[in-house]
Amino acid sequence: MKFSILIFSIFFTSCSLFAPSIEVEIKKESEIYKLIDNDGEFYINRNSGFIKKDQFVVKRLVRGSLQKSEDNILEKSVSISKKSKLNNSVPILMPLKSQFTVWFEQKQYTTSMNFDNEKRVLELELQSPEKHWQGKRIIDFPKDKTVYCFFSQLVECVKYSTFIHRSLKEKTGSMNFYVIWDGFPYFQEQYLNIPDEVFSRGQFIFDGTNSVGQYRFTLEVAGQSIFYLFDKELNIEKVFWISQGYTLSKYQIKSDIN
Repeated sequence: MKFSILIFSIFFTSCSLFAPSIEVEIKKESEIYKLIDNDGEFYINRNSGFIKKDQFVVKRLVRGSLQKSEDNILEKSVSISKKSKLNNSVPILMPLKSQFTVWFEQKQYTTSMNFDNEKRVLELELQSPEKHWQGKRIIDFPKDKTVYCFFSQLVECVKYSTFIHRSLKEKTGSMNFYVIWDGFPYFQEQYLNIPDEVFSRGQFIFDGTNSVGQYRFTLEVAGQSIFYLFDKELNIEKVFWISQGYTLSKYQIKSDIN
Protein backbone atom coordinates (compact mmCIF):
# COMPACT_ATOMS: atom_id res chain seq x y z
CA MET A 1 0.00 0.00 0.00
CA LYS A 2 1.53 3.33 -1.04
CA PHE A 3 1.82 6.18 1.43
CA SER A 4 2.97 9.76 1.17
CA ILE A 5 3.60 12.92 3.14
CA LEU A 6 1.53 15.54 1.31
CA ILE A 7 2.69 19.11 0.80
CA PHE A 8 -0.18 21.04 2.43
CA SER A 9 -0.74 18.81 5.42
CA ILE A 10 0.29 15.33 6.44
CA PHE A 11 -1.78 12.29 5.66
CA PHE A 12 -0.69 8.67 5.70
CA THR A 13 -2.70 6.16 3.73
CA SER A 14 -1.00 3.24 5.40
CA CYS A 15 -2.32 2.53 8.88
CA SER A 16 -0.28 3.99 11.78
CA LEU A 17 2.82 4.36 9.63
CA PHE A 18 4.12 7.32 11.56
CA ALA A 19 3.29 6.58 15.17
CA PRO A 20 4.11 9.49 17.53
CA SER A 21 6.18 7.18 19.74
CA ILE A 22 8.71 6.43 16.98
CA GLU A 23 11.94 8.43 16.94
CA VAL A 24 14.74 7.60 14.53
CA GLU A 25 18.26 7.71 15.95
CA ILE A 26 20.60 10.02 14.03
CA LYS A 27 24.16 9.13 14.91
CA LYS A 28 27.12 11.48 15.10
CA GLU A 29 29.22 11.21 11.95
CA SER A 30 32.47 12.52 10.52
CA GLU A 31 33.07 11.64 6.86
CA ILE A 32 35.12 12.64 3.85
CA TYR A 33 33.39 12.67 0.48
CA LYS A 34 34.76 13.04 -3.00
CA LEU A 35 32.78 15.36 -5.25
CA ILE A 36 33.09 15.45 -9.03
CA ASP A 37 31.10 18.02 -10.99
CA ASN A 38 31.46 20.13 -14.11
CA ASP A 39 34.01 22.36 -12.37
CA GLY A 40 36.38 19.58 -11.35
CA GLU A 41 37.20 17.33 -8.40
CA PHE A 42 36.77 18.33 -4.74
CA TYR A 43 36.80 16.88 -1.23
CA ILE A 44 34.19 17.52 1.44
CA ASN A 45 34.73 17.14 5.18
CA ARG A 46 31.29 16.68 6.70
CA ASN A 47 30.62 16.52 10.45
CA SER A 48 27.12 16.06 11.83
CA GLY A 49 25.37 15.26 15.07
CA PHE A 50 23.15 16.51 17.86
CA ILE A 51 24.21 19.16 20.37
CA LYS A 52 22.25 20.24 23.45
CA LYS A 53 20.23 17.02 23.02
CA ASP A 54 17.73 18.60 20.64
CA GLN A 55 19.74 20.62 18.12
CA PHE A 56 21.16 18.97 15.04
CA VAL A 57 24.22 20.49 13.35
CA VAL A 58 25.95 19.85 10.04
CA LYS A 59 29.34 21.43 9.30
CA ARG A 60 30.92 21.20 5.84
CA LEU A 61 34.28 22.19 4.40
CA VAL A 62 34.92 21.92 0.66
CA ARG A 63 38.52 21.77 -0.48
CA GLY A 64 40.25 21.49 -3.82
CA SER A 65 42.44 18.69 -2.46
CA LEU A 66 43.00 16.76 0.77
CA GLN A 67 45.54 19.32 1.92
CA LYS A 68 44.29 20.84 5.18
CA SER A 69 45.19 24.50 4.80
CA GLU A 70 43.11 27.67 4.95
CA ASP A 71 44.16 28.57 1.41
CA ASN A 72 42.67 25.31 0.17
CA ILE A 73 39.13 25.98 1.48
CA LEU A 74 36.70 26.80 -1.32
CA GLU A 75 33.45 26.66 0.61
CA LYS A 76 32.26 26.19 4.17
CA SER A 77 28.87 26.01 5.83
CA VAL A 78 27.05 25.25 9.05
CA SER A 79 23.33 24.55 9.47
CA ILE A 80 21.37 24.03 12.70
CA SER A 81 17.94 22.48 13.17
CA LYS A 82 15.90 21.61 16.23
CA LYS A 83 13.82 18.57 17.14
CA SER A 84 10.12 19.29 16.88
CA LYS A 85 6.84 17.69 15.80
CA LEU A 86 4.47 18.52 13.00
CA ASN A 87 0.78 18.34 13.89
CA ASN A 88 1.93 17.06 17.32
CA SER A 89 2.76 13.69 15.81
CA VAL A 90 5.37 13.56 13.03
CA PRO A 91 8.98 14.09 14.25
CA ILE A 92 10.78 16.77 12.25
CA LEU A 93 14.01 18.76 12.28
CA MET A 94 12.88 22.38 12.31
CA PRO A 95 15.35 24.84 10.69
CA LEU A 96 16.89 27.40 13.06
CA LYS A 97 19.87 29.06 11.37
CA SER A 98 22.61 28.57 8.82
CA GLN A 99 25.68 30.24 7.36
CA PHE A 100 27.25 29.51 3.99
CA THR A 101 30.51 31.00 2.66
CA VAL A 102 32.00 30.51 -0.78
CA TRP A 103 34.96 32.04 -2.58
CA PHE A 104 34.57 33.14 -6.20
CA GLU A 105 37.82 34.29 -7.81
CA GLN A 106 39.35 34.62 -4.31
CA LYS A 107 36.54 36.94 -3.16
CA GLN A 108 34.39 35.96 -0.18
CA TYR A 109 30.59 35.68 -0.38
CA THR A 110 28.54 34.84 2.74
CA THR A 111 24.85 34.23 3.32
CA SER A 112 23.37 33.88 6.82
CA MET A 113 19.85 32.68 7.60
CA ASN A 114 17.85 33.00 10.82
CA PHE A 115 14.40 31.40 10.98
CA ASP A 116 11.54 32.68 13.11
CA ASN A 117 9.31 29.61 13.01
CA GLU A 118 6.53 31.24 15.02
CA LYS A 119 6.22 34.29 12.77
CA ARG A 120 7.11 32.09 9.78
CA VAL A 121 9.70 34.47 8.39
CA LEU A 122 13.34 34.12 7.41
CA GLU A 123 15.90 36.87 7.96
CA LEU A 124 18.51 36.63 5.24
CA GLU A 125 21.78 38.57 5.47
CA LEU A 126 24.18 38.80 2.53
CA GLN A 127 27.80 39.92 2.61
CA SER A 128 29.77 40.17 -0.61
CA PRO A 129 31.86 42.52 -2.78
CA GLU A 130 28.81 43.10 -5.01
CA LYS A 131 26.08 45.60 -4.08
CA HIS A 132 23.15 43.47 -5.24
CA TRP A 133 24.31 40.75 -2.83
CA GLN A 134 24.57 42.88 0.29
CA GLY A 135 22.30 43.71 3.21
CA LYS A 136 19.31 42.10 4.92
CA ARG A 137 16.06 40.74 3.53
CA ILE A 138 12.93 39.36 5.17
CA ILE A 139 11.41 36.40 3.34
CA ASP A 140 8.06 34.86 4.24
CA PHE A 141 7.71 31.10 4.55
CA PRO A 142 5.45 29.42 1.99
CA LYS A 143 1.87 29.15 3.25
CA ASP A 144 2.07 25.37 3.60
CA LYS A 145 2.62 24.09 7.12
CA THR A 146 4.70 21.07 6.28
CA VAL A 147 8.24 19.72 6.58
CA TYR A 148 11.16 22.04 5.72
CA CYS A 149 14.65 20.60 5.18
CA PHE A 150 17.99 22.32 4.66
CA PHE A 151 19.57 20.99 1.47
CA SER A 152 22.76 20.41 3.50
CA GLN A 153 20.77 18.29 6.02
CA LEU A 154 18.34 16.71 3.60
CA VAL A 155 19.11 13.04 4.29
CA GLU A 156 18.96 13.39 8.08
CA CYS A 157 15.86 15.58 7.87
CA VAL A 158 13.96 13.03 5.80
CA LYS A 159 15.32 10.13 7.85
CA TYR A 160 14.30 11.72 11.17
CA SER A 161 10.70 12.04 9.97
CA THR A 162 10.73 8.18 9.87
CA PHE A 163 9.87 8.25 6.16
CA ILE A 164 12.89 6.25 5.01
CA HIS A 165 12.36 3.45 7.53
CA ARG A 166 8.65 3.24 6.77
CA SER A 167 9.12 3.29 2.99
CA LEU A 168 11.58 0.39 3.25
CA LYS A 169 9.09 -1.52 5.34
CA GLU A 170 6.27 -0.88 2.86
CA LYS A 171 8.57 -1.04 -0.22
CA THR A 172 6.96 2.12 -1.58
CA GLY A 173 6.35 5.73 -0.63
CA SER A 174 6.97 9.41 -1.33
CA MET A 175 7.44 12.42 0.91
CA ASN A 176 6.54 15.96 -0.15
CA PHE A 177 8.23 18.86 1.61
CA TYR A 178 10.19 22.08 1.03
CA VAL A 179 13.91 22.15 0.34
CA ILE A 180 15.75 25.14 1.83
CA TRP A 181 18.68 26.16 -0.34
CA ASP A 182 20.93 27.23 2.52
CA GLY A 183 23.54 28.43 0.00
CA PHE A 184 21.08 30.89 -1.60
CA PRO A 185 21.77 32.96 -3.69
CA TYR A 186 25.36 31.81 -4.33
CA PHE A 187 24.47 28.14 -4.73
CA GLN A 188 22.37 29.18 -7.72
CA GLU A 189 25.52 30.67 -9.28
CA GLN A 190 27.30 27.33 -9.04
CA TYR A 191 24.65 25.06 -10.53
CA LEU A 192 22.45 25.49 -13.60
CA ASN A 193 18.68 25.95 -13.69
CA ILE A 194 18.14 26.19 -9.92
CA PRO A 195 15.34 28.74 -9.33
CA ASP A 196 16.18 32.03 -7.68
CA GLU A 197 14.39 31.20 -4.43
CA VAL A 198 15.16 30.01 -0.91
CA PHE A 199 12.29 27.50 -0.70
CA SER A 200 11.59 24.94 -3.42
CA ARG A 201 8.97 22.21 -3.32
CA GLY A 202 10.53 18.77 -3.36
CA GLN A 203 9.56 15.12 -3.28
CA PHE A 204 11.66 12.25 -1.91
CA ILE A 205 10.67 8.95 -3.53
CA PHE A 206 11.58 5.35 -2.70
CA ASP A 207 12.90 3.74 -5.88
CA GLY A 208 13.66 0.17 -4.87
CA THR A 209 16.89 -1.77 -4.36
CA ASN A 210 19.70 -2.18 -6.88
CA SER A 211 21.65 -5.32 -7.82
CA VAL A 212 24.19 -4.88 -5.00
CA GLY A 213 21.53 -4.37 -2.31
CA GLN A 214 21.70 -0.58 -2.02
CA TYR A 215 18.48 1.31 -1.36
CA ARG A 216 17.62 3.88 -4.03
CA PHE A 217 15.76 7.14 -3.47
CA THR A 218 15.14 10.04 -5.83
CA LEU A 219 14.80 13.70 -4.89
CA GLU A 220 12.65 15.62 -7.36
CA VAL A 221 13.10 19.35 -6.84
CA ALA A 222 13.01 22.46 -9.03
CA GLY A 223 12.80 20.40 -12.19
CA GLN A 224 15.90 18.43 -11.18
CA SER A 225 16.34 14.75 -10.24
CA ILE A 226 18.97 13.78 -7.67
CA PHE A 227 19.59 10.08 -6.97
CA TYR A 228 20.65 8.78 -3.54
CA LEU A 229 22.09 5.33 -2.76
CA PHE A 230 22.02 4.07 0.85
CA ASP A 231 23.74 1.03 2.31
CA LYS A 232 22.01 -1.49 4.58
CA GLU A 233 22.68 0.71 7.62
CA LEU A 234 21.04 3.63 5.79
CA ASN A 235 24.30 5.51 5.36
CA ILE A 236 24.82 7.46 2.14
CA GLU A 237 27.09 5.68 -0.31
CA LYS A 238 26.66 7.83 -3.43
CA VAL A 239 24.68 10.75 -4.80
CA PHE A 240 24.17 11.34 -8.53
CA TRP A 241 22.91 14.62 -9.98
CA ILE A 242 23.24 13.78 -13.64
CA SER A 243 22.04 17.07 -15.13
CA GLN A 244 24.81 18.88 -13.24
CA GLY A 245 27.54 16.30 -13.91
CA TYR A 246 27.61 15.82 -10.13
CA THR A 247 28.75 12.65 -8.34
CA LEU A 248 29.29 12.45 -4.58
CA SER A 249 30.80 9.35 -2.97
CA LYS A 250 32.46 8.36 0.28
CA TYR A 251 36.21 8.73 0.06
CA GLN A 252 38.25 5.83 1.38
CA ILE A 253 41.78 6.84 2.37
CA LYS A 254 44.09 4.01 1.38
CA SER A 255 47.00 3.21 3.66
CA ASP A 256 50.47 2.89 2.22
CA ILE A 257 51.11 0.11 4.73
CA ASN A 258 50.24 -3.37 3.43
